[in-house]
Amino acid sequence: MRKRFLCLLLGLLCLTALLPAHGRAADAADVRAIADGIVAWKKADNGSTADGFLLNDAFLALAGTTPGDWYPIGLSRLGVEDRYDAYLAVLRDQVEERYRQPGALSAAKATEWHRIALAVLAAGGDPTSFGTDGDGQPIDLIADGTYNRGRQTSLGRQGINGWIWGLIALDSMRYELPDDAFYTREDILLEILCRQLADGGFALSGSAADPDITAMAVQALAPTPRRSIPTSGNRPTANAPAESATSWTRRWTAFRAFSFRRVISKAGALRTSKAPIRSSSRSAVSASTR
Repeated sequence: MRKRFLCLLLGLLCLTALLPAHGRAADAADVRAIADGIVAWKKADNGSTADGFLLNDAFLALAGTTPGDWYPIGLSRLGVEDRYDAYLAVLRDQVEERYRQPGALSAAKATEWHRIALAVLAAGGDPTSFGTDGDGQPIDLIADGTYNRGRQTSLGRQGINGWIWGLIALDSMRYELPDDAFYTREDILLEILCRQLADGGFALSGSAADPDITAMAVQALAPTPRRSIPTSGNRPTANAPAESATSWTRRWTAFRAFSFRRVISKAGALRTSKAPIRSSSRSAVSASTR
């Protein structure tokens, strides 16, 4: 249960900016304190010391996996110094090994490319030239996982999160697409837009908006100016989808504001508790790209 609780807290990090302005500064400080507590917990879980590195030798075995890659992404965003070079080295070996197997990183999940590409960037590497494949050619995680993914299978084969994280990865460094790209940026954007629900939210499946997927969609759509949003057949897109999705998320967040503060309070109690945190799984990060 505590492991699931920590996953929830990491999801709440994405919603902090959507809280009312009068409480935002205090809540941001609370969330940072929680993030620091998660880092401290994970160090202890790894067998590291409080002033040691989270990305120690034990953790490096997780490079290239969902339980592993989100930590260097989070650490980098928090400005925490750690062994990013070591993580990159192990991650490169993992990617090269997987590229020598059928399906490379995954036969179905394009988000494997997206998560790993973001981890490479967070650790200071270049995802457009990250190791070599079985033919000795440079591995381009951005091309293979986003605009040229369609040469193998649909970018959205696993669902809308494939399109969403494809756009996030593509826009992470404003990558230029070649003229012969299988998908254009507009193609990917339209695939996201055509899945927006009537209330402005998004869902992995079904007709009920989901805050997790909606927050991802907001992040993906945010860099696109209103005037640059294309139209999709008979579906109007002049209603600024990112704004309507953000509006839905704000309503969801406001409705649960009291729960958020209760979680913050409980998190503080957990962080100061001397009781050991037990876990049967090593995944402490929300599998947003599952």
